[in-house]
Amino acid sequence: MQTPRTRANDFVDIDRHPENWVFRITDRDIRLLAHFCAYDGVLADYQVQALEFSSLRRAQDRLGKLFHNSYLSRTNQRGRARYGNMVYWLDRRGLDEVAEAKRVDMREFTRLLIPRWGQVEHDLLVNDFTIVLQQACAQFDGFTLSEWINEGTFRADPDTVEYRSLSGKPQKRNVIPDRYFLVERMTGAGETIFQSRLLLELDNATHPNLRFADEKVLAGLAYLRSPIYALRFGENKGRFLIVTTSDRRLKYLKETTERTAKKDASVFYFTTFEQVSAATVLEGEIWQRGGDPDRIALFPRK
Repeated sequence: MQTPRTRANDFVDIDRHPENWVFRITDRDIRLLAHFCAYDGVLADYQVQALEFSSLRRAQDRLGKLFHNSYLSRTNQRGRARYGNMVYWLDRRGLDEVAEAKRVDMREFTRLLIPRWGQVEHDLLVNDFTIVLQQACAQFDGFTLSEWINEGTFRADPDTVEYRSLSGKPQKRNVIPDRYFLVERMTGAGETIFQSRLLLELDNATHPNLRFADEKVLAGLAYLRSPIYALRFGENKGRFLIVTTSDRRLKYLKETTERTAKKDASVFYFTTFEQVSAATVLEGEIWQRGGDPDRIALFPRK
């Protein structure tokens, strides 16, 4: 007898009690709801706390009120066990509130009303990295996170490149980074001295090495060199940030990239999840660049 497959609805909390959670929506609530659009759909309670509150308890209390009044949806006990945290996403009422407050057409964000259940853990990790990068840019003098583009935006308007695979066969592929960041470094006078375009790829050790070489390395290089990349970003410059699960996996991916890209491997930077923090992500020597045996900083200290 086969075990029944888990359905997405098995993870959704439907037990709302608005009569016990009466409240008036505030400007902070609207700002909080807007984060779910900015961060591409799902946020864990601890991530909302990092963005808006001084304590996790205060964040959970406000999130509970937004849930019970149908501005947000959330995981139930089974979902919390599955993902390790309480996970929230927009409900229709919350999406409508953001649309009215921001005076924008939110139709492109209706996809956020249903999480991509197979990618919730991945999407939370992407948001972990984003929040760390934001914190680092706020803490270190001269850095600004000027822009980011979510995976959902790339999927809605994909860039397609043509290249040859390892076997020499012509390939055509949509390049979908997990997230794109533009980090600017300023002088003391506020003048921009360096812009860095960073394309994030989180690796959960699910790609075989050959597939990584074809779909990430070769396709990524073709993208950086392509007219469509320059059209979107204004120039053919950028670096790929590969964040993976372990030093062993990092070694395999780095060696695969160096064999595949040769001298062009230098646009790929590798590190592991455990090394990434607000204190290290910018100026810490936690990154291994393709073709370089040493650990280096993403932005070496001046």
